[in-house]
Amino acid sequence: MLRNYLILSLLFACCWRVDCQNDDKVIIRSISIKGNDRTRNFVLNREMDIQPGDSVPLAEFQHTLLRNQNNLLNTGLFVSVSVSAPEWKRSDRIADIVVEVNETWYFFPIPVLRLADRNFNVWWEDFDRDLSRIIWGIKGHHYNLTGVRDYLKVVMQFGFSQKYQLRYRYPYLNKSKTLGLELDARYNRARNGAFATSNNQLDFLISEEKDNFTSIVGIALLRYRPKLYLTHEFGVSFISAAISDTVQQLNNTYYFNNASHQRYFALRYGFKNDRRDRRHQATSGYAIEGLVTQVGLGLYDDVNYGFAQLRIKKYFPVTEKLIARVSSTGRVFFNKTKISYNHSRALGYGELYVRGYEHYVIDGTDFFLSHQGMAWQVYKRTWNLSKVLPFKKTNVVPIRLFLSANIDIGYVNGPQYPEQNTLDKTWLYGYGPALEILVAEGYLFGVDYSFNHLGESGVFLHSKFNF
Repeated sequence: MLRNYLILSLLFACCWRVDCQNDDKVIIRSISIKGNDRTRNFVLNREMDIQPGDSVPLAEFQHTLLRNQNNLLNTGLFVSVSVSAPEWKRSDRIADIVVEVNETWYFFPIPVLRLADRNFNVWWEDFDRDLSRIIWGIKGHHYNLTGVRDYLKVVMQFGFSQKYQLRYRYPYLNKSKTLGLELDARYNRARNGAFATSNNQLDFLISEEKDNFTSIVGIALLRYRPKLYLTHEFGVSFISAAISDTVQQLNNTYYFNNASHQRYFALRYGFKNDRRDRRHQATSGYAIEGLVTQVGLGLYDDVNYGFAQLRIKKYFPVTEKLIARVSSTGRVFFNKTKISYNHSRALGYGELYVRGYEHYVIDGTDFFLSHQGMAWQVYKRTWNLSKVLPFKKTNVVPIRLFLSANIDIGYVNGPQYPEQNTLDKTWLYGYGPALEILVAEGYLFGVDYSFNHLGESGVFLHSKFNF
């Protein structure tokens, strides 16, 4: 009798525990999607970490809706997103989720009109606003060609340099939507270009010859995305490039062993674990990116080296509008025996720069770079421009403004050609305030006023796009 009583008591306790747990969860009965005229439903479902039938802890329900709203915004496909349960009350244990999106304008035929220099300040001050250094042409982007988040890019570029490019990315090769493929073909030709570095500034060739620099590039990338926030990338590329006799005479180390032609294959593996709430101007979370590359596979003797690179970003919400952030990047070379000048780029190129040193490049192999600072959101508003722009895809434009204070630190190990650098093997630091403008959650513009350890200061412009 006692045994039966104990068994019944245990069963009752277990059932009571399950009932209590069920009472603390919200079951998602359905998910409906509205506003996606072009984007297919499965694309949105792929970016969400909830589905019908899932149960979510009551305490985490609102946070789960916000997280999935940010996931959809991070695709770059939508100007605005709302993920809500409009009929749900806190006493309910069943919820119907409604996803409402406002699609962005996916096709951009963009006239190309840009500078050949690394940034605006270099062109304005170092080259006296020389109009011959302008690159012009047409560039076409489609970020959602068939409604499955596939991307097409076509470039025809003339002027200071010529470029022709065809690039296509398809993200869903298999039924489970975990494999994607990207193909990229480019042809570049330029009369003028950087042939050497002196005093940490690029030396540009000014010549009437048509083909001082030419290159053909082919790239194939396979992406494996087994989880929502984790992506692996496997790539192979082939590059065939040549320089004229003029460039060869000006810099006999431009290619390895005083060559005028360079051919090589390269293999790469990369991964990214992105747990940020937003891709641009994140307020919480982290992102870890790794890359291992081998340049030169032994088929040609033109170049042979490898490197590993790691970047870590972390964001700390201090208050609702104040965010502390830090980003650190490091690169280490495996083999330094066959590295030519054109493969010796470290800091000062693209996004790898120390604030206050935008006028300089620091060539080398290994490097360390760290950005840290505080950002304060001072303005947030969604503008309805339907009266000015009567286009459904562009009549809603969210804008956020941030004031930030930043400190950057960098260090570069010397290149194979130390006479070209004076800032390598030296700790670099830059600091100063900035105004950052985020438009439509995809276009970031920054105006920095920065100082460096050389005692220099200035205003610097930066831009970044979400795609």
